[in-house]
Amino acid sequence: MLLYGEWVAENVLAPVPHRQYVFTLPRLVRHFFARRREWLGELCRIAERLLSHAYARVLPGGRPALIVFVQTFGDLVNFDPHLHVLAVDGVFLPSGRFVALPRVPGNLLAGGFRRAVLDFLVKNEALTEELRARMLAWRHGGFSAHNEVHAGRGAGD
Repeated sequence: MLLYGEWVAENVLAPVPHRQYVFTLPRLVRHFFARRREWLGELCRIAERLLSHAYARVLPGGRPALIVFVQTFGDLVNFDPHLHVLAVDGVFLPSGRFVALPRVPGNLLAGGFRRAVLDFLVKNEALTEELRARMLAWRHGGFSAHNEVHAGRGAGD
């Protein structure tokens, strides 16, 4: 993993600020993704859409650059699917120019992630509409988006 991280830093990352985002799921829905591993890809697409739309609202036409990793185990090697996203801390304009932007608020991302994942589960008949509505009403829904880790200026840092 360290060698891959070094390769990414040297060959992929632009020399601009980066940030790590971590998206987590509550225990109540994790088992759906254990049974249907192909659904893990949808979690990646949800995170990409959330970040892209959030940045596009701040600077229309700008696109973030993202690398999304799915991790399926926790500290105890239990099934705990969550996403690690390495993203530029801003957007690239169509001209290729980078514009630094403030980080997307974690609570905004967590709420969007919760709604999108629950919508996906209802659409695929894993959850009922009633359970989705109840879960959306919970004050602490178990979904989170952490974005406090600033990852430096890219290659060479």
